[in-house]
Amino acid sequence: MDQATLAAAPDFWPNRSPELRQYYASEWGVASHDDRYLFELLVLEIMAAGLSWQLALRKRAGINAAFADMDVDRIAAFGTADVERLLQDERIMRNRRKVTAVITNAQATQRLIAEWGSLDAYVWHFTGGCQQVGHWQDYHDLPRRSALAETVSRDLKQRGFTFVGPVLIHNYLQGAGVIDNRVDTSG
Repeated sequence: MDQATLAAAPDFWPNRSPELRQYYASEWGVASHDDRYLFELLVLEIMAAGLSWQLALRKRAGINAAFADMDVDRIAAFGTADVERLLQDERIMRNRRKVTAVITNAQATQRLIAEWGSLDAYVWHFTGGCQQVGHWQDYHDLPRRSALAETVSRDLKQRGFTFVGPVLIHNYLQGAGVIDNRVDTSG
């Protein structure tokens, strides 16, 4: 969506804050193949669940610091004492289910990487390495879930991931650029 269209749609989510506008302009929908970033996006989606993406972006630096700069191996080794420490850390969303999901998902990511070679290879295999681009006439029509997200969500759950429902995974796939849903107002 271009800047003129954004300006004409004041209630569209990127317009809610400078952080959201920056994220939408520079990250959202941009195809990413970096394992650390792909894991970070999953963690941010989990932390934002039920809250707001704006809050996750505002706490992003603290979330990264609290979770070992998204080092999957270090997070996977977190134990009970780390969970309790994290539940006291004001830089993150202090929700036990979310904190334990991040640790569980780091452990599942280790297994996934052992099988696929990288998180990137796994995430992108669902689309044959191709970005799915959607063109919508109105931002109100942007889907909140997709068949692709339902497939990925189901597969992740079978692999031991938690907190990865189809709506969260749809948002994740959009953030990672696997799905690029853009509003086309060119007519």
